[in-house]
Parts: sequence; C-alpha cells; structure tokens
Amino acid sequence: MPPLISIILPVYNAEPYLRQSIDSIIDQTFPDFELIIINDGSTDKSLNIINSYNDSRIKVVSRSNKGLIDTLNEGISIARGKYIARQDADDYSAPNRLEKQLYYLENNNNIDIVGSFATVIDENDQRIRTLFAPRTHEQIISFLPLGTTFIHGSVLFRNSGISYDKNYKHAEDYELWTRILSKGQGANIAENLYFYRDHGNNISHLYAKIQSQTAAKIQDNIWRDMYSPSNKTNSISFINFVKDEYIIDLEEKKFYSEYAENFAWKLFSYGLSKKAAREFRYAHQLYPRRINSWLKLLIKFLKHPRNNKHLV
Repeated sequence: MPPLISIILPVYNAEPYLRQSIDSIIDQTFPDFELIIINDGSTDKSLNIINSYNDSRIKVVSRSNKGLIDTLNEGISIARGKYIARQDADDYSAPNRLEKQLYYLENNNNIDIVGSFATVIDENDQRIRTLFAPRTHEQIISFLPLGTTFIHGSVLFRNSGISYDKNYKHAEDYELWTRILSKGQGANIAENLYFYRDHGNNISHLYAKIQSQTAAKIQDNIWRDMYSPSNKTNSISFINFVKDEYIIDLEEKKFYSEYAENFAWKLFSYGLSKKAAREFRYAHQLYPRRINSWLKLLIKFLKHPRNNKHLV
C-alpha cells in the first residue's frame, strides 16, 4: 500500500545540516510516510550522508543540478502519498509535526493545506525568534495580498497533482498558495512545529531582490482582482482580529499589527482612504506605538505618493 504522506526534501550542498534534517523526519511520531530525497547536483558530501541511511521509507534520486522548482515538481510527480509535506535540507521538524498536521487535515475536510508557526534558529541551533503565520482561512486570505501566508517548509497539503510554476522563481511557493487558495481553504497550526534556519545562504538572502520583484508581480495580480472597479464586495480587513482573544502573545500582536499597517498603506495607495484609516487605527490599537514610531509614520505619510487630500 502507498504511504499516507510523502515528504519532499530537495538537497543542494546541505552537508552541515542535512543529517539533522533527515533525522527529524525519520524520528517522527507518525511513521507511515515516504521521504523523497532529491540530490540536486550537490558538490559537497550531501550524497554520502543520504546514502548512509538504511530505511525503506527513504527514496533517493540523485542527478545533475536542475534547480529548486524542477526538483520540487519531480518530487511531486514521484509522490505516492495522499498528502505531500515539504521540508528544506537546512531545517528540521518537531517530532510530532506530521502527526498533528495529518490529524488536522483528516478532521477538517474543507482544508486543503495546513502549515504551522516556526522557530527561527541560527547556524548553531540557537533560537532567534518565533515566525508567526495567520491561523484561520479568513486571516490567510486577508494576508495573501501582502505576502506568503505559509512557511514553505512547514506545509502539508492534499496531493491533487498541482505543481510549482517556473515563471515565479524564488517566490514559487507564494504563487502556489494563491492557486490552492483560489479553490480551497488553508490554515496554520499555532504551534512551533518547524525549525527554520536563518543563515547567509538562504534563498531569501541570496536572491532577495528577485524574490521581492516576483512577489510584487503576484501581489499586483491579487490586488487588481480584489479592488478592480467591478469588485464592490471586497470586505477583507484586519479589524476583526482585535476581537480574537487567542492573540495574547505580544510578539504575535506585533506581527498582526505590522501586517495591518502594511495593508493600510496598500489601501491608501489605491485611493481607498476610508478603509486605510480604519486599518491604521486597528494596527495601533492592537500594538500601540511609541512616540518615535508615530513620528516615523507621519514622515512616511508625508513622503507617500498620495497626500492628505485623499484622507476622509
């Protein structure tokens, strides 16, 4: 019988962290999975580490370098599981990650993709901070015009044959989420089930400019659809989040507040001044700013392409 979960683990020169990454999957409390490791032309000792494992659940592909998107799509084409999980070779998962995410999807048939919060760590496994993500589908849809709504390596989604689009290099995950969420729903478990390693060779560092440009292209498409003249029914707002009593962690409140403020600026740039003012009030109600922060906000406003004649 095919496994219930297929984990796709792309590897490219991940020698320093690879064993810890693989071990975190092998040691999962939920055992019915296949781990698809694709060595994408590594020139270090990554393949030696991969080959040192003797576990029938591990499927290894080793070939010349094709890049991340081709590697991910190859993994999807091989996957036999009902669900597909992701993990990066320099990150690792909490022991109960798969168990918790599987339980969530199996008991929420309306949800097609689930992620989680993550602990950001450095090269020496020292904790830096918590990486938050919007929890509910409604929150995810609200966040989507501003950026990716899932931590890529943390996701588990239904195997529907969907693939990554090569036209969105370095933001391929963001684009994939928009397609999944255009037809289905998503959620994030409010637990740190993933450990994201922040180091100098992260794609987000090496290709920050390209990633930002690609993400902006995706965001423009979303905003055009949301606030086109023909769309008069849009009700996306961060306002209701302030009523959610579960947001009690100060850092998580700051996370939501910053997104609400960015959302307000975007609304303002589209000439939606009343909505923008409402979102600004919410952002600062949720996470009050100090005086110097208000001064910075005022300066940003005065420099903004749209001026105060647009405010109501």
